[in-house]
Order: sequence, then C-alpha cells, then structure tokens
Amino acid sequence: MCLGLPMTVIETDGISALCEFRGKQRRVWVFLLSDPIASAKVLVHVDTAIRLLDDEEAQLIGDAIDGIGAALNGDDCDCFFADLINRDPTLPVHLQRDQASGHLRHPNTSHEASTDRKTTTARLEDKFVI
Repeated sequence: MCLGLPMTVIETDGISALCEFRGKQRRVWVFLLSDPIASAKVLVHVDTAIRLLDDEEAQLIGDAIDGIGAALNGDDCDCFFADLINRDPTLPVHLQRDQASGHLRHPNTSHEASTDRKTTTARLEDKFVI
C-alpha cells in the first residue's frame, strides 16, 4: 500500500525542502509545487511533495494514518474516521449510473460523443470481422 504523508515545510530552496511529520524531518523534492513557503502543509509521497494541503485536509490524512495503525493493532478505529462515519457513501461521478439510461456516466463526454463512438465501432465491424 502506498501512503502520502501530510508534512509541514520547515525551509525550502524551491527545489527541495526540509519537511516535518510528527517530529521526524526529511528532505523532500518540491519542484512539482508552485513556490511552497515555510509552514505550508504538503502531501509527500516517495520523498516528493505532490500537492499543497490546507490544515483541515492535513489533519484528516493524519487521522486516517492513525486509524490504519489502530486497525492494525486490533484497536477501535472509528474515531479516526469521524468524517466518514454515519454518512452514505457516494461513488465518483465516473462510476455513477445515469438514472434514465442505466449506463455509466463519463465526465466530459456528451451523448453525441458516445453515439459517434458507436457509429465508428459499427463502421469498423463492417470492414473487419471483430
């Protein structure tokens, strides 16, 4: 399993930064970010800061990491996922079904584009045995 850690930038030169998470410091790459400043929260994966975080999101990620640790130890972990408890799960848009047609919704895809793909597929089937 891959994890991203919410780290706080201590100092940076724009290419790398000394960051801290729970008392442990490490130097990470920040060249993917636009001018991170000292005290900024960043999501770090494989020693690379991949995006900026706000304080609330950094806290939620830290709580989730604690929750994973609690679950691995056989302890109750519900308190670490308070934002997920007692709410109905929702699928991402691309996995939701359209109520009228029953087909999966595809973001940035119109009905016309879908029809065009069907027409193109039919033309290919006419030319080739598929």
